[in-house]
Amino acid sequence: MKKFVAGVVALSIAFGGLALPAESGFAAGSASAEEMSEDYATNEEISPDDGEAYIAEQSGEDVQVAGAILTYGDFNYTVLDDGTVEITSYNGSDDDVVIPSKIKGKKVTSIGAWAFEEYIQGPGFNIKSVVIPDTVTSIGSEAFGNCENLKKVTLPSSVTSIGTYAFSGTPWLEALKKNNTFVVVNNILLDATSAEGEVTIPGGVVTIAGGAFAEANITNVNFPDSVKYINAWAFKECTKLNHVVLPKNLVSIDGAFNTCYNLISIVIPKSVKTIGIQTFYYCTSLKAVYYTGSEEEWNNISTGDPYNPFPCDQELKNAKIHFNYDYSQPILDIIADYFNRDADGVKKGTSLRFHWVTAPDADGYKFYIYNSSTKKWVNKGTVRDGKGEYFELYNLTPGTTYKYRVRAYAKRNGKTYWGDYSNGTAMTTPGKAVIKSTSSTKNSITLKWGKVKSADGYRVYRYDSKTKKWKKLATVKNGKTSYVDKKSLKSKTTYKYKVKAYHKWMYGGTFWGDASAVKSVKTK
Repeated sequence: MKKFVAGVVALSIAFGGLALPAESGFAAGSASAEEMSEDYATNEEISPDDGEAYIAEQSGEDVQVAGAILTYGDFNYTVLDDGTVEITSYNGSDDDVVIPSKIKGKKVTSIGAWAFEEYIQGPGFNIKSVVIPDTVTSIGSEAFGNCENLKKVTLPSSVTSIGTYAFSGTPWLEALKKNNTFVVVNNILLDATSAEGEVTIPGGVVTIAGGAFAEANITNVNFPDSVKYINAWAFKECTKLNHVVLPKNLVSIDGAFNTCYNLISIVIPKSVKTIGIQTFYYCTSLKAVYYTGSEEEWNNISTGDPYNPFPCDQELKNAKIHFNYDYSQPILDIIADYFNRDADGVKKGTSLRFHWVTAPDADGYKFYIYNSSTKKWVNKGTVRDGKGEYFELYNLTPGTTYKYRVRAYAKRNGKTYWGDYSNGTAMTTPGKAVIKSTSSTKNSITLKWGKVKSADGYRVYRYDSKTKKWKKLATVKNGKTSYVDKKSLKSKTTYKYKVKAYHKWMYGGTFWGDASAVKSVKTK
């Protein structure tokens, strides 16, 4: 086998006892991106001799094979389908790394996922600075992740796609985050995970990097029209986002709103050409998409993946698509909240506060209750406040389920706009338990109480005279309405008891009725 040394990447390499001096053409640490990109016609051949190490031959044809992993100096790379190059990993040990702009005459456009990730590179990997050429447009997920000594990065504005956590765990990014809620480098918003509430992205930002707002406690986002690219997981698990209006010049959205499960509506401009897979994964509340283009234009959007035609997310398929949307039209989509409770200051079980998630452009809401006798919806009133989020009803029956619906409205230039109805279900808390009878022996007390409507169980309490507190004795389930207390009772002693009914709501949470009147029982 034969081997040649490709290029003038001036590193001093020790390989199996064979040391190559600087003049052999290796010095990547001192070379510029431009110098490293040149094609070289001559190559010094090295043949194996007496067991000495050698470098495997790399033919001109190898460089042409799309997808094959090839080597250029300290870099492993692959040729992409478009004929450009992606750096897949780095094999050197330099502190300061300059990534070439060209390899064998082919433009370097991408740095692959985990290419410089420190945990993958292993012990001794000590990169302190990196220069990324302005030919690069894409940086993969965790490409420089956990590079614990990386303090300086030259990041060009040519980059339009940055994967999740591309620079996570680097001193460079952490230093930028210290004094900046929005970390912006060359019009790329790298990080805003500390942002809260309503946020406004700085003007001039073109690219929002993957994971930039991931899990941030934000409620609303104002985008500048300069934003063109929103990368993967940019808003992942931003669970307080309900409504989003995307900027008018946006070109691509790549998995950006993954797991935003409270997202109700989103406005998408017709400038968008790509909506990547899992962009709306687990956006289970998504009801409406407002698209400024036609249905034909919508159907021409791509996922960027030939094996997954648009739309591929089931959540997007389930949403109602409004075509030819005008930004001046009000957004009136709401969600009836399933977690409702008693009105304040009112006897338990006789009232309900019905909640909903408000619409961004509403002037008010119409509230309706379903009458099961007439099988009709009855208008119970209007909340004349766009930010009003509940309606209260009184004189209700304990332990009863009520169906309700809410509809937002807005008035613009003498015209009234109406949103779709949003239906919900609520239940009053169980009624007050009543202890019907008691009996006792020397060492036991039996309690019996009446069945409470819609109760899933009961909690029995006994008063502790020493601590002067009520203590839980037992939880009674499965439709039973009695309990025998045998816990450390003394004869001829009076004990106090009370009982509470509870109901477990299907969507989570336990609703408790008022405690029964206290019952005193004496052992024999």
